[in-house]
Amino acid sequence: MRPSSVRVLDPPRLVWIRLRELLRIGPHDLTPGDERHGLRIETEVPGIVREEIPRADAGLLVLVTYPLWTGDGEHQIVVTHWLPAHLVRPRGRTRRDRLGEDRRRKYG
Repeated sequence: MRPSSVRVLDPPRLVWIRLRELLRIGPHDLTPGDERHGLRIETEVPGIVREEIPRADAGLLVLVTYPLWTGDGEHQIVVTHWLPAHLVRPRGRTRRDRLGEDRRRKYG
């Protein structure tokens, strides 16, 4: 049974997810990367917030859905999970919001 504190967003909210901050490489992870078949972890990726729930200690968690692409761009995995709300920001109509952090740096 779902807690009564879950708030379903209808319609879902379009956001940018700070993926690189969420999925940082650990200091002792010596596993070599796979540029072609490994998952590409960009600074930000477009996503959707579907639900919100407050944490028991403090803060807010959001249920997000977003795509992860392989390095060669041929395969996609769509994931849905909870993450801290501070790792998302609204997607809007400005150039910054349309492009995201990686593309803005790359294309100015």
